[in-house]
Amino acid sequence: MVVYGALDSVVQKGLFSRLYYRVFGVPHFGSHVRFRYLKPYVSTSKGERVLDLGCGDGTLLNLMAYQYGCTGVGVDRLPERVKKAERVRDTFKINVKYHISDIYSYLNSMRFDKFDKIFLTEVLEHVIEPVAVITAVARLLEKDGQIFVTVPAIRESSRNSLSPTAFSYGQDRHIRDGLSYLQIQELAHKANLKLLTTTVTFGPQKQKLWEISDRIRRRSQLAYAFVLPCMRALAKLESWVPIDRAYGFLIVLNNK
Repeated sequence: MVVYGALDSVVQKGLFSRLYYRVFGVPHFGSHVRFRYLKPYVSTSKGERVLDLGCGDGTLLNLMAYQYGCTGVGVDRLPERVKKAERVRDTFKINVKYHISDIYSYLNSMRFDKFDKIFLTEVLEHVIEPVAVITAVARLLEKDGQIFVTVPAIRESSRNSLSPTAFSYGQDRHIRDGLSYLQIQELAHKANLKLLTTTVTFGPQKQKLWEISDRIRRRSQLAYAFVLPCMRALAKLESWVPIDRAYGFLIVLNNK
């Protein structure tokens, strides 16, 4: 059985939503695509301790703990998101904890804690010093632990360093518009981490499907619920995408 995401509709909209998300899984298109790439790693998490930094409404952490039997901690700075995550956690009696905190404060206060897997999904584009964050995160890893990062991709020519360039994106403010493949290598090197793999998660086709699905979602949640399975099926048609056409990356790191 699939956990259907830490969204308000899961708990508040009754039987239809419960049945729908049991059948179709994680309801957000972007979350679904990212989880598909993360699944080979998270499906081996039974008994492990997991940290989800910038957890949002807890979709990933609740899903992992419910399906695969890990325990964990989720951290997000927005109270309304944490409340949604806790609502689903309490409904399904999931063994995870949530904290309202920005990433910097949490990392400073929990520097002696240890985790088997640490996730930063769509986080690094929001932080001023990604190298400092990743370096601090690495201190929380168990000896054979891994860090998983998803981040928007940019072209090599559009940025020459990891310096921030602020702009507004929806309700959240991006410090930078993403990372290039060379910047990912630079990040791993500066943080003294081993770059295990870099996978393209979004190419041109998935990016277009995401944009279309978001337009539908803003107009009608009901229409979105019925269109989403088709979007997800179409997304599977995009297989290999070259680095220079990437719109999103999954990065896996560990200590050297």
